[in-house]
Amino acid sequence: MTVLQRGLTSGDVADTYLSRYHSSLSFGGSSRMDFDLGNYAPLIRFATFVPEGGPIPQDAIIESATLSVHKGAYDNVIALHAMKINWVESEATWNQAQDGVNWTVAGARGAGSDYEAEPDAQVSSPWNSGWVSFDVTARLQAVATGLPNYGWRMLQLSGNGNRKELRSSEYITDASLRPKLKITWRIAED
Repeated sequence: MTVLQRGLTSGDVADTYLSRYHSSLSFGGSSRMDFDLGNYAPLIRFATFVPEGGPIPQDAIIESATLSVHKGAYDNVIALHAMKINWVESEATWNQAQDGVNWTVAGARGAGSDYEAEPDAQVSSPWNSGWVSFDVTARLQAVATGLPNYGWRMLQLSGNGNRKELRSSEYITDASLRPKLKITWRIAED
């Protein structure tokens, strides 16, 4: 098994959140990722395969993959959607994916254009703070066989409407609470 978590294991992660209230600011260096029912949008991407700077061979068979993020309080249902537009951690804002490239819909809210309309995973998280985990096996296998890796967007579907916080890859209080991607893989046999 390979675990990707910034500062603790191999690989790198890009994460940020988009804010309707600060539409021209990038939060790529923030220690948190905010989310709610429509004013904030967390984005996350791991360098998983060798061509993108990750540790796993591009032609690997992905047996299982779990993306986990640590959240604060409040219950909610969260969907994880694969991004369709490349974005840059230090440049992504509510209005743009990267310098000179706007989202199709501000806030990366374009279902089917900014992100895949069908979620890769959906989970119900409890009220208390803790880990929220998504099964991303199918998506990583698709990336291993040629789809681009633009990461994911998290969408709150229901639950408490207050702003919530996820720990980002820059979280310094406890590095073990940073987002992580656990992957079980093997080399394809000829």
